[in-house]
Amino acid sequence: SCQNGPNIHIGHHFLAGSGLMIIDAAEVRIGNYVTMGPDCLLTTQAHPRSTSQRRQRLARAEAIELGNDVCLGARVTVLAGVRIGDNVIVEAGAVVDHDLPANGVFAGNPARKIADLENDCE
Repeated sequence: SCQNGPNIHIGHHFLAGSGLMIIDAAEVRIGNYVTMGPDCLLTTQAHPRSTSQRRQRLARAEAIELGNDVCLGARVTVLAGVRIGDNVIVEAGAVVDHDLPANGVFAGNPARKIADLENDCE
């Protein structure tokens, strides 16, 4: 499911498991050959840190970008403003709250690099 739809741009050879949710208050760009396990969440919305802004029910929206050959395991959450580089695996259950560089395997909350990944398709 998605919030809006027109803000979502998906490359070719995309595959997602059931339960994918995309909150697209800002742009979401998904590269080619991207796969996502079940129940992944990509949310471009974030709560402000200001108490007065939260009382006003204000939120901010920041774009999300996933590069080519990205694989998100089941129940991965990608938060507002995150860019994930090419050839990245994010293990199941991880929470991605910062940019991830290309060619790596990431896991945990927050997601951290646990291994390098060779790009054998160059």
